Amino acid sequence: DLDSLDLLQFSINIEERIGVEIDADDIPAAISLADLADMIVAQRDK
Repeated sequence: DLDSLDLLQFSINIEERIGVEIDADDIPAAISLADLADMIVAQRDK
């Protein structure tokens, strides 16, 4: 599992690349990268 700082940094990098804002409060601490990717795509497709 990623720690929260790594996850936050990862999320920020993704946001910059695809232009999707991700609320850190919406990300479960133990989320897998696959689940995080699915969540990001869902946000982007809204």
